[in-house]
Amino acid sequence: MKTPLIVYTAFRQITVLLVVGLIMVLCLFAQSVALQRSARIASLIEGVNDMVVAPKTQWLIYSCLFFYITTLIFIEWRLTGVPPWRPGNPSLWIFLCAIVAALHYALGYPESAIPPEALIFLGGILLGHLTSIWLLYDESRRSSANHHRFILLLLAFLLWSSSLMQFNQQPSFSYLGHERWSGPWGSPNCFGLIMGTGIVLVLGLATGISHPTSTNRLRVGTWTFTDGGYFGWVVTSALLLASIFMVKSLVHTYSRGAWLATLCGLVYLTVDWLRTQKLKVYRRIYQNIISLVFIGISIGVLSFWYCRHTEWGIARRAFSVANVNDFSWRNRIAAYEGALQVTADHRYFGVGWNRPEQVYQNYYLAPRLTESAAIQMNDYLMLGATLGFPALFCFGMYIWLSLAQKSRGISQIESTQIASQFAACRAGAIVLLVGTLE
Repeated sequence: MKTPLIVYTAFRQITVLLVVGLIMVLCLFAQSVALQRSARIASLIEGVNDMVVAPKTQWLIYSCLFFYITTLIFIEWRLTGVPPWRPGNPSLWIFLCAIVAALHYALGYPESAIPPEALIFLGGILLGHLTSIWLLYDESRRSSANHHRFILLLLAFLLWSSSLMQFNQQPSFSYLGHERWSGPWGSPNCFGLIMGTGIVLVLGLATGISHPTSTNRLRVGTWTFTDGGYFGWVVTSALLLASIFMVKSLVHTYSRGAWLATLCGLVYLTVDWLRTQKLKVYRRIYQNIISLVFIGISIGVLSFWYCRHTEWGIARRAFSVANVNDFSWRNRIAAYEGALQVTADHRYFGVGWNRPEQVYQNYYLAPRLTESAAIQMNDYLMLGATLGFPALFCFGMYIWLSLAQKSRGISQIESTQIASQFAACRAGAIVLLVGTLE
């Protein structure tokens, strides 16, 4: 009787991993040039897109997604025992944000259906809740973090593979004669942000696997691999090699926002590693944090003064934020001011889905600017202009509480095993949070 049970368990585990992997592939590459060049895949994606965009069917999909989110919140309540109406529960705030988004969608229908920004926003909330429920379900059964770590390794592999995909697209992006890599998505900023996320993810995983006291086991189906020994070093070496490829791609994007976001993620990983190792240097850094901040600012100012006339493209791009003649960041600041004006004038309810750019172009566009697409670069301002300040506040509370809370329902041994995974995921979230500011 044990053999059929083992086969069934292995089949179920592998099926779940394959489904999760397929979802990640679709989320990452559904709009990429790589899939669009395949006629069959492109036709399939186009058919799904037509069904999603069509106003006659989109409201059904949107209603189902909202119902699923509501159901998952009650399932989470049952697993954790924490009522969803408590202010310290992140699900409360994201659900309030989803309610505001749904009201705007219903009141502005069918204009709010095309483009499907409202549907994408709600779909992202649903994926986040599904992931949370999956983790809580495994924790409630006292299962190990093997599946979660395997998923993170698979995600790291997908991000590494995307760093190898370069397509010559028209129009191409360049900076001072240097080609800006845009990867499979056709956007240097998006490509750089994804590469930065991949860098902190693989470094966080490599730090946990290569820890000298690590005794973790990676189990996939009926196969078990131990982190210690040759397997651990092989995985760590592969992750470090993947990080080199992604660093190269990140540098060639010439995306200042992605560089800054990656730096923030690496700083978090470093501080977390020093804290977990309980080194004396961590206490010294914590005690002298203000002095170190001023030292860092001084080094940045001196570096800018020394490299202000350099011909090195990377350095010029990094220090161009202090160049008053750089129209790139000046135009963005002007666009952000307009987006703030839209939010201030519609602070409670926003202007609705798919309308901020049109309202900005007609009433708030600066005279020296010719197009209004720059306001889309800052996702937080777009959310505030679309749904209003209350929804933006709820979203901010959700982010804060999600990053601050710790894992629940797991033993002390398991918590030490998955510490690197949580650090890597939080670092990746920090990269995305900072990168979407630009």
